Amino acid sequence: MDVRKQIIPSSKKETFFLLWRSIFSLIIFTAILDRAGIFSNNLNLKTFCSFTTLSSGYILLITLLDTFKIFPFGEGFDLWFSKFRALGVMVILITGLVYHFILLPHEVAEIPNYRIFIYSNIVTHYFAPISMFLDWLFVDKKGRIGKWDPLIFTSLPITYLILASIYGYYGPPIPGWETSFAYFFMDWDTLGVTGVILWIAFLFICILSLAYFIYVIDYLLAKRNRSEQKKCVN
Repeated sequence: MDVRKQIIPSSKKETFFLLWRSIFSLIIFTAILDRAGIFSNNLNLKTFCSFTTLSSGYILLITLLDTFKIFPFGEGFDLWFSKFRALGVMVILITGLVYHFILLPHEVAEIPNYRIFIYSNIVTHYFAPISMFLDWLFVDKKGRIGKWDPLIFTSLPITYLILASIYGYYGPPIPGWETSFAYFFMDWDTLGVTGVILWIAFLFICILSLAYFIYVIDYLLAKRNRSEQKKCVN
């Protein structure tokens, strides 16, 4: 079977989405490479310890798999894939929100010459979250997120927070960072055990709230779509 016949759309709408997602994927990919120091000839593999790079890599993978449907997955997989897409929306949104409201003020206060307006920074913390959310909002089928799914969604970022915090406490410094803590709110030495636990608890509440915010949007849009379909039938 010719793979090109499967991925080349037949309508202008599908062509637009194929073009858009291809551009989106390319931008995310180059931003990850930039964070890894590929373009500056200064290899920076420590970036793959950050949640920003991991979440960007996740949405890149999930977008490519959703766009170029080469493998004949069944309806059951489509249902789960919709959940994976929603998970991607959540993790990249939390990446952008945590950066803008928590990490950015801290970095600006600690580093006078901190550079905000660089390519990888803008792409991974602003372009990627906004674009991924809008893509999911207008393209993905709604009504496929269960009421308990948001609790499951939180397991990915919370697992990262817990593992990274444990590593920060017991592990050696991350090469190139001169510290074992990926983020300041995991710093046991500065914040103490209570401080780190409070930060993780606060972030858990934020992540869970964001996950249910996505669920509510999904539910309301699915309900509206069903109502419009009934009107068309009648």
